[in-house]
Amino acid sequence: MQKNVLRLAILLTTVFIVLLPVGSVYAPPVITQLTTNTADDQYPSISSDGSKIAFQSEVDGDAEIFVINSDGTGLTQLTTNTADDMAPSTSSDGSRIAFQSEVDGYWEIFLWEADSDNDGLTDWDEVNVYGTDPLDPDSDDDGLTNGDEVNIYGTDPLDPDTDDDGLNDGLEVEHGTDPLDPDADDDGIPDGEDVEWLQNALDALPNSAFKDGDRDRGLRNAMINILNDVELAVASGDIDEAMELLTNLRRHVDGCGLAPDPNDWIVDCAAQIAIRELIDIYIANLS
Repeated sequence: MQKNVLRLAILLTTVFIVLLPVGSVYAPPVITQLTTNTADDQYPSISSDGSKIAFQSEVDGDAEIFVINSDGTGLTQLTTNTADDMAPSTSSDGSRIAFQSEVDGYWEIFLWEADSDNDGLTDWDEVNVYGTDPLDPDSDDDGLTNGDEVNIYGTDPLDPDTDDDGLNDGLEVEHGTDPLDPDADDDGIPDGEDVEWLQNALDALPNSAFKDGDRDRGLRNAMINILNDVELAVASGDIDEAMELLTNLRRHVDGCGLAPDPNDWIVDCAAQIAIRELIDIYIANLS
């Protein structure tokens, strides 16, 4: 029975011990120096897939935990304090690293967990708990990070419209409706077919966005009142009337190719385009 190859690597001195099977052709090991500094780099721990190596280093004067790719790239310092952080042990995929630290005056055990896309969820949780992509901070492309969906809003990070009301979760959060309640104002109309979120978007615009400078809220109120009429038409089941009202409203925000059109009520082009896109979503929902 042949013996398995055993390799012992110590960063700083880079020593390998290789036991080869009897009768095999000898091939010298490939030795790669991963760190080059004047400090002690010690106690490497390599992930089982061979991609990541955690180690401790005294490069800043006390022992800290670092991680590096096995090809020498991606050197990252994981701990930054004045205490000693030592003896890292890496999980199989390199996403979790346990180590000991005396940061509170006693030796305690800590766990570092990777968050590759900086979305507020660890890579391990994304893969093993939520099924989200650890390299994509917004797996369902709804405008909310995976971490915010799980930790703040309670929405599904794999479903862009958690409550199935016709508005994606990010739009609901941005414009003041509840992404967990398909009828946030309890008027019998699903939020995606209701007007409040669009009225909220109009209310949030600065006065300077409107052609009249929002004098006495003239044009702003005109748009909001048209949407009130749309809501009445939807509530009565007259979708054709609602669509005609929306089409007429859209004509006042359909400029800004290079500049606002003379009949545009919103003259700030960024604001106009944003409102026009929301009206188009609303029209699509009613269609």
